Amino acid sequence: MADKQTGLFMDDDEQPKPKKPASVPPKHLARRGDPSTSHEGASKYAGSKGHRNHIAEILSTLTECEGSTAIELARRTSLRDVQVTRRMDELCKLGLTRRGEFRRCTMTGYNAVTWHTLFLGRQYQ
Repeated sequence: MADKQTGLFMDDDEQPKPKKPASVPPKHLARRGDPSTSHEGASKYAGSKGHRNHIAEILSTLTECEGSTAIELARRTSLRDVQVTRRMDELCKLGLTRRGEFRRCTMTGYNAVTWHTLFLGRQYQ
């Protein structure tokens, strides 16, 4: 019997659909105090092919490495640490990931938040 609370054993058509990253408003890509050129660049980047590719690569890696820190994820992708770190908050706001517990990062040795997917392994495109 399907468990409607957790989404386990549900048919694919009953699974919750992930939100598209193109809906990330540009204001989340630049800070309030950033210069106007940063906000201009953010509005061009939001929803671009590069932005979508970054998000898809991060989500794909996270599904294989649940509970990784952002830096650990970055080391498994073609992206820089700062690119992954910035995208993780966006993915959280979109409801595609959630913050987990803190633990020592295997790359830096510092305590860091872990990340988990919320879209039940569905391939994101």
